[in-house]
Amino acid sequence: MKSARNSMWRSMTCMVVLVCITGCGTASMIGRSTRALETTSKTMNETRDALRQTDEALRQTDQTMNQLVESLDKLGAPMQKLGNLAAPMRNLSALEPSMQQLGTRLEGVENNLQRLERPLENVAGLIGPLQNVGGLEEPLQDIASVGRDKGKVMAVLSALLVAWIGATFVGVYLGFAVGLRRMRRRDKLLARRLRAKVGKAT
Repeated sequence: MKSARNSMWRSMTCMVVLVCITGCGTASMIGRSTRALETTSKTMNETRDALRQTDEALRQTDQTMNQLVESLDKLGAPMQKLGNLAAPMRNLSALEPSMQQLGTRLEGVENNLQRLERPLENVAGLIGPLQNVGGLEEPLQDIASVGRDKGKVMAVLSALLVAWIGATFVGVYLGFAVGLRRMRRRDKLLARRLRAKVGKAT
């Protein structure tokens, strides 16, 4: 009787230890997977911020290019006037006021061009980052697919954990039930033998 009970308790403790070990292992795996998914989401947010910054830089360059086109359009009228001045170039005295006006306009254009030098330098500095942005398409697609599968992975892991815990509890319950039945049968047999011995003795 004692040996049977001891063996039953040993088997039950082994089952409980196995349940605890498997539960801790699954919990650690789920924690690692969630951390990995969080790091991927952080990298995805950082790449989105970088793309937003590049988009803003491209908008600024577009504005500067529009300003340059406007300044070139403004230069068109003085150039047309220079073409019209080809005939009266003989009378230099009559051309002095028009040349002065042209000089003032050219000074204004020069100032506008000096203002546009720095934005154009910034545009030249953006060529390398824009080339690198083209190589981010495939990693971004992979990160997006991982972000989509995040919910599926968590659902599958939680379902496996619940199924494993349920199976272990069912196994423990069945082990208890079988052990108690065996102990009752042995007690009944021992009681019958004692009764038989007592009956023979009397």
